[in-house]
Amino acid sequence: MMSSFYSLLALYLLPFISLSSSAKSVPELEYLASVNAITQDEMGYIWLANNQGLTRFDGKNIITFSSNNNHWPLPFSHPHDMSSVGNKILISTENNRLWEFDPKNGSASAIGINTDNSSIYNAVEFQGNYYAFSKSPDHLYRYDPKNQQTIKLQENIQLSQLVRTNNKLYFSSNNALFEITPNKISKILTLDITSISTAGNSLIVATANKLYYFSDSGQTKSIDIDEKVYAITPENNRVDGAGDNFYTIDTKGKTRKYHTSSLTELTHKYSDTKPQHTRAMLQDNSGGLWLLTNLGLQLITEKKMVNHPLHFDIYYNNFSLQKIKGELIIGTYGQGLHPFTEGVTSSPTNDEPVLTSEVNQHFSKRGKIIYSTLSVGDDLYIATFDGLWLYQSQNKELKRIDIPDDILIFLDMTLKGNLLYIGTNSNGLLIFDVVQQKLLLHLGKGSGLSSLEVNGILPLDNGEIWITTAVGLDIYNHKAKTLRKVSIPASSKIGTLVLADNKIFVATMGSGIFVFNRQGELISRFASGITFYYLKVINGEIWAPADPGLYRINPTDYQITMVPDTELLSFTDSPLQVDHKLYIPHSRGILELPLIDEKTFNAKVYISKTTVSGNSSIINKTINVDSPNDVITLELASLDYRPGQEKQYKYRINNGSWNEVYGHQLTLTGLGSGLYDIEIMGTNSFGQWSSYKAYTTINVAYPWYWSMTMRIVYALIFLIVITKLFWLLFMRAKSITKIHRILNADMKNRGKAALNVSRNLAYVLELLNQTDESRLEKSRSIIQQSIDELKSNTNAKQPDGLYGNSLEVALPFFSDYLQQKYHINLSNTIELNDISLAYEMQSDIYKIIYESITSAILNGNGRNFTMALKEVKRKVWINISDDGNSFLNFNNNINFNMAMYYTRKIAKKYNASVHIFNKQDKGSQLAISIPLMDIT
Repeated sequence: MMSSFYSLLALYLLPFISLSSSAKSVPELEYLASVNAITQDEMGYIWLANNQGLTRFDGKNIITFSSNNNHWPLPFSHPHDMSSVGNKILISTENNRLWEFDPKNGSASAIGINTDNSSIYNAVEFQGNYYAFSKSPDHLYRYDPKNQQTIKLQENIQLSQLVRTNNKLYFSSNNALFEITPNKISKILTLDITSISTAGNSLIVATANKLYYFSDSGQTKSIDIDEKVYAITPENNRVDGAGDNFYTIDTKGKTRKYHTSSLTELTHKYSDTKPQHTRAMLQDNSGGLWLLTNLGLQLITEKKMVNHPLHFDIYYNNFSLQKIKGELIIGTYGQGLHPFTEGVTSSPTNDEPVLTSEVNQHFSKRGKIIYSTLSVGDDLYIATFDGLWLYQSQNKELKRIDIPDDILIFLDMTLKGNLLYIGTNSNGLLIFDVVQQKLLLHLGKGSGLSSLEVNGILPLDNGEIWITTAVGLDIYNHKAKTLRKVSIPASSKIGTLVLADNKIFVATMGSGIFVFNRQGELISRFASGITFYYLKVINGEIWAPADPGLYRINPTDYQITMVPDTELLSFTDSPLQVDHKLYIPHSRGILELPLIDEKTFNAKVYISKTTVSGNSSIINKTINVDSPNDVITLELASLDYRPGQEKQYKYRINNGSWNEVYGHQLTLTGLGSGLYDIEIMGTNSFGQWSSYKAYTTINVAYPWYWSMTMRIVYALIFLIVITKLFWLLFMRAKSITKIHRILNADMKNRGKAALNVSRNLAYVLELLNQTDESRLEKSRSIIQQSIDELKSNTNAKQPDGLYGNSLEVALPFFSDYLQQKYHINLSNTIELNDISLAYEMQSDIYKIIYESITSAILNGNGRNFTMALKEVKRKVWINISDDGNSFLNFNNNINFNMAMYYTRKIAKKYNASVHIFNKQDKGSQLAISIPLMDIT
């Protein structure tokens, strides 16, 4: 049952609820004074010219551009008139002549017209020239922007309106209509002109008692009218701009629609306004009629529905509605049955009324309290607080059906085939055969139902009956006689249910709508917080009356939209379809609305204003911010000016998941450095998602150390490091290859000598086994040859080590060896106490001296060498120099020999430093310092 609170609320508010269109002021624009002109730009914004400046309106927010507004400045003041020039707006001003305004960025540029006075009241652009009417004196000018010349076309004229068609230019005075041609101004009509307007190739002229049509091709037509027309506007067909029709409004506030060329009056969905003086009117692309009147700016919208009020002396305004023989019958909550006399009669089957005037006299007192009704053929079943009643229209007979007297209060009814399924208040479920007129089944106490208050019943083809009770959801299998409970997480009372899109939709009174598959598994839930009483499937769509509001639900994607102008109505029954209309009872009457919708209006969705850390702009461009701490606020607009639901928006970033926007502002902050693509969707006034989307890009700057310049620097450093690393690895690989080649050559030479000696010794052994003297001599010769070969290959005589001697003994011997073998002079200077050095260290020092000098002799051109061995500051210094360039090869990391390898290896062992110098007085030097403190 509907709560008494909402009933009283609806009763109080009904006089203020308009279910048909009427002229309404726009609250956001009420403060605007002296609106002089109105237009709609190509994007869809409404622009108003007023004494304050230019005001842009998006249906929710306004921005006023004026000469004294620092945020939204204008270089002119007090605009008089506006007209479209492509994607810009031509502005006539009181003190600043003529301007062209760009609505996309708010910039204005002056038109260089030269007039006797700076006050221009009307202006249009036509075929590349600007035509302007200036006051005091009243002259008409033409300005050619190509040669920047201004021509005075007519002096001292009266001009009320200046308009253009596609091919012609007109102006009107109070008593005549004129056409402007390049050579002259011609009067084409001498009558009292009240208003003129153009649409495409057509001119519409209104006089005190006639409407005229003039086409650019020369066709004319006129019709008589009853009232003086104040304003004319072409139809905006919401897709292609101007249509083939136009609207007028007269002195009595009556709106009329005409076909342009035939001037045939057409029906429309706009209602009349109160009498007022209308200076101008405009139909926007969402279907709203804007009126500039002496009482301010007003908006008329099309009526979508009609309310038929009902008045009965009953405690609750709870109504049900059914159709019998083409007539609508109302069931009341206390006054029985009544015909709906205002309802549309659809092909009645007889001339007499379906209901007799005495029908309610046959009800019992509680029987007049009707909860629901259901038509079955020409009969009407009535669920009351006194059982189940049947009204047979054929014989006009009303009777109470014989059902046990302890079952009194009947609620919901559903018919499938010949079976009537009835829910009761406290006695469970009844199944009644309408053909046999007998009760077949009673699921009551002890049946296992979750509650005996049955609110909704849905019988399916497979024999299952889905039952909603006050506290749960049950499924009864009529064939198997079994019952099972379905878990439903609802905290409020459960209402009716329907089958749509092969899914079960269950309504609740506050917990939303639950969706189950046919196996009883919960698959979705939506619309939480709305009190639904009834669901009805019509043309594949779910209609869901609620308290308050009437909703429509797409069963595929669960999109739910409220029918506009129903947000204050509390409904009491499910919709009833009659032909192409729906009738829905509510707490104060019957709502009638068309079932066939017009084409969905896809409102254009924009980011109407962008604010970044306090700086605002209407230009939709890439938003550049310096850090994640900047706050970005996007004002969103869906340009549908019809009244209805609050617009909804959702957004996603970089093709991610969609996120809901609360209200019409999207605030973003804390975005990490990088580029973000923002995509925004919005609904129209009916809650339908528009196919248009808004887009913007946010570029959050990287910190200085990760800027583009620094990243290039890092990349270059990285490349240099990688190149150096690869070079070092390449050098190392070449060095290792060189060492392997030297070792392999050495092993190969020594291996050959060893094999040859082995072969010779074997041969000697064979000869010794023979006692012949000649063979003994030959054996001696072979053995001597082998000994000589081993001596020459093993360098037994080379002083390559200390062999138990000290440095003081070995170094002079090494000098003599060099003199004898290589004819090289080596002078030694030893200022070192070699006794204090470990023998291993002495051996390594000698190895360095031997290998480095030997290598220098074999690979260089030096003839005289000096070697100094000193101890200075706890370091052993080895300085070897020559009179050539023998040691310069030690810098080569690729072409080196074993001497270089040994020298570097021993130096690394003692953490010694190795330096190569090119002496200024010819010669080279090798300097090695070995720290003694690191040696233990």
